[in-house]
Amino acid sequence: MPSHDGKTYSAGQFPYAYFEPFLNAFDNVRVIGRHSNMKGYSQRQGLNISSGSRLSFCLVPNINSPAALIKNYAQVKKMLNRELDAADGVIIRSVSDIGWLLFKLAKKANKPIAMEMAACAWDSTWHHGSYFGKPYAPIRY
Repeated sequence: MPSHDGKTYSAGQFPYAYFEPFLNAFDNVRVIGRHSNMKGYSQRQGLNISSGSRLSFCLVPNINSPAALIKNYAQVKKMLNRELDAADGVIIRSVSDIGWLLFKLAKKANKPIAMEMAACAWDSTWHHGSYFGKPYAPIRY
């Protein structure tokens, strides 16, 4: 989540320290993530500062639901292609619909790809709690 203070925040998973191993290996890291307005977080309480030195962000709209996929897919694909054109390679943290799309685009563009398996596609989708999670789990898996 970008803010008015010029910093990017995340809810728990991605403090700046998370990216330090990548920054030890690369001069600069560009993070592509899902944009959120972070409803329920008042005055950034409970959020981590993700931004820092040599780390930049491209935040894209959500495509993790049928409605969001229909509404935002073309825009997200265009943004990912633009980011991919400027990248030497990609590291994809799955399970993520944005990550799967970036994987397909990077493969087509013959970019080097590394994958961080962060979860089981079946488990994370089946147990998500959304109405569409259970029928989507076998497709995602």
